[in-house]
Formats: sequence, C-alpha cells, structure tokens
Amino acid sequence: MRYISLYAAMMRQHSRFSPSMFLMAVSDFFSLGLLLAIWSAISRQHQIPGYTPQQIVLYMIVARVVQAGVRNRVDRDLANLIYRGNLAQELRLPVNHQLYTVIKVLSRNGWSFLYGATVTVVLSTLFIRGMRLVPEGSVLPALGPEMLLGLPAVSVALGLSVSSNYCIGLLAMWTRTQKGIAHLKDLLFAVLSGALIPLDLFPDWLRQISAVMPYRWIVYEPTRILTGLSTPGEALRLLAIQCLWVLGLGLVSSLAWKRAVRKLEVHGE
Repeated sequence: MRYISLYAAMMRQHSRFSPSMFLMAVSDFFSLGLLLAIWSAISRQHQIPGYTPQQIVLYMIVARVVQAGVRNRVDRDLANLIYRGNLAQELRLPVNHQLYTVIKVLSRNGWSFLYGATVTVVLSTLFIRGMRLVPEGSVLPALGPEMLLGLPAVSVALGLSVSSNYCIGLLAMWTRTQKGIAHLKDLLFAVLSGALIPLDLFPDWLRQISAVMPYRWIVYEPTRILTGLSTPGEALRLLAIQCLWVLGLGLVSSLAWKRAVRKLEVHGE
C-alpha cells in the first residue's frame, strides 16, 4: 500500500501540464520530421532492403513513440545525488531505493509518454499528408497477433532502460565526473538502439556489436514487434530475451547498489 500511495501521489504531481513536456514533444516532432523527410528522399531514389516506403515511415514514427515511453534520467539524477552528497538522505527514506526509483520513472513517464505520443502521432500524420511522404496506401499495417506483444515489450524495455541507467548512475560512486560516461552512453544509445536507423540496415560487424548491448532491446525490437515486422514466434523469443536482460541488469544494479551503500557506510555517511 505504501508504494501504491506513493505512485498515486507522484502521478497527481506529474499530471499538471508541464511546458517542458510540450516543448520536448514539439522538439521530437521536428527531429522526427527531418528523419521522415530524409528517409522519404532515400526511398524515392533507392530500394531500402526489407522495407517499403510505408514501412520505413511507420518504423520511424513508432520508434520515436517507443523512445518517448522508455527514456529517463535515472543515470543523471542518481549521479547528481551522489556528487552533491544527498544520497545518504534518500537512504533514510522508509522505502527500497531501487523500487522508489522505478516508481518515480513510471509516474513521470506515464504523462510524458501520453503528451509525447499524442503530439508526435498527430503532428506526424499532418506532416506525412502535407509533405506526401508516402506515395500511396495506408501507413498503418493490419493488426496481427504478434503486435499484441508490443505493449508488454515496451513495458519490459522501460525496465531495461531504468536498470541500465541505474548501473551507469552508480558509477558516480567511483568517478569524479560522469559527463564523459553520459555522453558515451547517449552516443551508443543513439546508434545502437535503432532509433535513428533500423539495425538491419547496419553492416554485419555493427549488428554483432548491437546484439551484445542492451540498447537494441529498448527501441529496435519493440518497434519491430509493434509494426508487425516480427513473426509471432520471433516476437515471443524477443520478449523472452528482453526479460533475461532485465533480470541480468537488475541483478548487477542490485549488487552495485549494495557496494555503493557499503562505501557510504565506510566513509561515515
């Protein structure tokens, strides 16, 4: 009950309209519009392997919506707590810190996803029709059974994103600054998550690198499931691999958290 009440209180707090959320959604729209224009120009001149013009447009829109649902600042928020010496204060709260972090992300992402997804879909639809990015036919695919696994896949992707960022944030316990780590993480995510370019268009060596990193399971694979590019069997297998990643990174983050707490105790925090 304690965590449910905490979640409800945070949801009420984040339910207030935030100009920053709207500006983020507008920023997403313009960057997405640029990507759609680029991919549309490419598809008119060349055949994109494995994608029709409609499919590549749908992929970019859905990937941006998925990204809006899973992004979070857990790594930066946790690092700031550590560098400012405020982590010890949060340890005094009568809650599990990792679960408390998850609740904060869920309450924040629920509304930011609603704002971001709504604005992105509406404005993208207007943009597609106005610019005639799709030569003919509908952008929306027929609903298949594998696409029903899309929402669970996005939910697991959020857990994976939080776990990976939690591990990165805890590195602040052993580093003087996290700016370099944060920039490297952002770069790897932008390239290896499939948010900008579908990973199956990458060269083999880069696809192999993405296969051993968690980022493809956060955006690329859920997007393929939601857009019907994965078969039902593939969708189930991908969801299972996602769950294994969450369990693995959850265990790593739990062990790292215990070491961080012991380090605080040793220093008398």
